[in-house]
Amino acid sequence: MSKIDQLSDRNATWCFIAEPATSFNKRLFDIGWLRQQDLITGTPQGGRGNTYFLKVDGAELVLREYLRGGLVRHLNPRYYFWRGLQRTRAFRELQMLSHCDSNGLPVSIGYACKVERHGLFYTASLITRKLAGSTLAEAHGTVPDQVWRSIGNTIARFHNEGIWHADLNAHNILIDDDIVSLIDFDRARKLEPNAPNMKANIARLHRSLLKQALKGDYEFNADGWAMLLQAYRENAGSSDVK
Repeated sequence: MSKIDQLSDRNATWCFIAEPATSFNKRLFDIGWLRQQDLITGTPQGGRGNTYFLKVDGAELVLREYLRGGLVRHLNPRYYFWRGLQRTRAFRELQMLSHCDSNGLPVSIGYACKVERHGLFYTASLITRKLAGSTLAEAHGTVPDQVWRSIGNTIARFHNEGIWHADLNAHNILIDDDIVSLIDFDRARKLEPNAPNMKANIARLHRSLLKQALKGDYEFNADGWAMLLQAYRENAGSSDVK
């Protein structure tokens, strides 16, 4: 696993992968400065306004601010309870991405995170390398058969390593030709390989695809889903996943 270095100034701490391809600059977390330097190249479609695409010294990066979900987001969208740096969501995701990358799993490689403490609370942001391709949500209606199988194989690879993705949905599966990667490892956990609750990942993805089909101009691809499940069962050694 790659070494994670730290830089602190008052209540803020920046954690970054040692010797990144792009020299670390803590101002990459300053949206105002990024705009002044014309380093923001866009934002994801349908996002919540907390994610930015960057191009810095030829490297394409993704900056994401952590925002709370559910009903609590209306009262407290940005603040999380402080329980120590290594228990913050940003540090744990950066660490998880480093672990996945060191084990050869297809993820967006972590670059750096910023955690800023505010008394009993903290705010945080994460920067990762930008991957090429489209999300499964964007490409669902035109996904070839071999890609459905590749998605099943890819999920099985993570489960075989004991990686549980907290929100495996159609927006967090990235497709570049026949290469499949997973993104957004916020709240992901390391469990026993193919632990029983890994099945929840498959069920969550199924619900997500059904929802996307209702929003789009295509029907749910039952044949593609069957191929995904078959590939997953063959590679994860699980026969009871539906």
